Amino acid sequence: MLEKDKTIILTGGAGFIGSNTALALNQQGFENLIIVDHLNHESKEKRLELVKYEQYYDRGDFFGALPRLKNIAAIVHLGACTDTTMMDEKFMMENNTEYSKKLFDYAARNGLRFIYASSAATYGDGACGYSDKERN
Repeated sequence: MLEKDKTIILTGGAGFIGSNTALALNQQGFENLIIVDHLNHESKEKRLELVKYEQYYDRGDFFGALPRLKNIAAIVHLGACTDTTMMDEKFMMENNTEYSKKLFDYAARNGLRFIYASSAATYGDGACGYSDKERN
């Protein structure tokens, strides 16, 4: 159980899933959120207008600020690029793999809860194949 007086870091917090996660946290009484994202779409800025949060950091600036942040309960990491048409392998490795590993390492070193989204939650381990067909 997360304490409401502690800070929750939410990466990807201005995206569709992240902003809805932030709103759900707000509804549960959590307003001490630190949102980490990259505001590269007007829709992200509009989503953030609906959320109560303490601080916003661009994903590129966040690690510089992280050592100064106090009273953190958890890192909720929803900040990976999910664009299946993205062809920039270097960006994907830096953003989705290295960034995630860095966040996890920080959480582990500091005894913080680390919660992240994984495509395995959607697609499983592949034992049943990969199909988006709905079954009757």
